[in-house]
This record gives sequence, C-alpha cells and structure tokens, in this order.
Amino acid sequence: MALIRSVPAKLSTFVRTQFGKRFSRFVLAALVSAGTSELVLLACYGIFKLAPGRSSVAAWFAGALVSYFMTRWTWERKGRPNLLKETLPFWIISVGTIIVLVTATKIAHEAARDWHLGNLERIIFVAGAYFAANCLTFLTRFVLFHYVLFADRRGPRAAKLASSLTDESGAELPLAEDVAVAVDPAPFALATGPAGRSPAPEAPETEPRR
Repeated sequence: MALIRSVPAKLSTFVRTQFGKRFSRFVLAALVSAGTSELVLLACYGIFKLAPGRSSVAAWFAGALVSYFMTRWTWERKGRPNLLKETLPFWIISVGTIIVLVTATKIAHEAARDWHLGNLERIIFVAGAYFAANCLTFLTRFVLFHYVLFADRRGPRAAKLASSLTDESGAELPLAEDVAVAVDPAPFALATGPAGRSPAPEAPETEPRR
C-alpha cells in the first residue's frame, strides 16, 4: 500500500522537472497528432477507398501538421520559427517517420489480404498496425527533439539553475549575477568611499588672525 501511495508523489515530482514537463507535453502532443492521423486514415482508407500508401501519406501529413505546432508548444517556442534550425529539421524527421508508417501500412494491408480478412476486420487491422508503428517512432522522435532539435544550448548548470529559479506563476527569476549587474554600485561607492569606509569629515575652515 505504501508503494502504491508513493507512485502519485513520484509522478508529480517527475512532471515538475524540466524533462518531465517536456515529456508529458510531448505525450499529449503525440496523442493528439496520432488521433488526427487515425481519423484521416480511417476516412481515406475505409470511406473513400484510397490505396493504403496514399491513405497513410494523407494521414501522416495531417498528423505531422498538428504535431509541428504542438511540438513548438511542448518546448515553448514562440515567435517566428527558424527555417534552417527548426522547421526544416522537423520535417526531415517527419519524412523518416512516414517511411516507417507507409511500410507498416502496406505490410498490414498485404497480410490482411493474404489472411482473407473481412472488410471491417481488414480496416481495424491496418489501422492497428499504423498506430503500433506510430508508437514505435514516438520515443525516437522525443529523443531527437529534446536532445538535438530543441536542446537547451546554455549548458547543464545554467539550464538547471534556470529551471529551478521560478516563481509561483512559473516565470523565470533572475540569477544573482544578473541582479548584481543590474544594480549600479556607483552611488554606494561615492557614499562610502574606498574599502567601504565613510569619508572623513572635512576640517572647518578658520579665519587667519589679524
């Protein structure tokens, strides 16, 4: 029982870490994009009777488009995306994904035909194979996105400090050295003099005796 009660606490601690935050968001993004792909695949392959290759390409494109915007949300990318450093590498990775998905869909279609499955059974089997292939590419895509495409270039120590120094609203707090630079020490230096000592009082001027 103690082990079962400790699971939610450990899960909550993991989600609050930088890695856990990215991973949980990416899971949500993957579920939404996979659901979009499945719906498009079922529509193209089951309703419009398109070929399995064309159906999987249409499903991949719909899912990849949703995944692109949700992946930027996962790694908190805002503003105009960089074409060479972000957009192009993302779609190159997505092309690798579609190769796996198309291959899995065609193999499942051929297997369903050889096994003489009914129409509904064949559609469910092909959609299941497509979903399984999508799950296999999930971990690979997360590793590439987290450690290569959207990797934090500030270094592990700076990234750890930045992720730990946040206020209650989630906004990043300034580091100590940033605060030191922001505060101008000149007024204090003028007031205290060298070595932090107050300046000696000047002797009052006396008039010369006549």
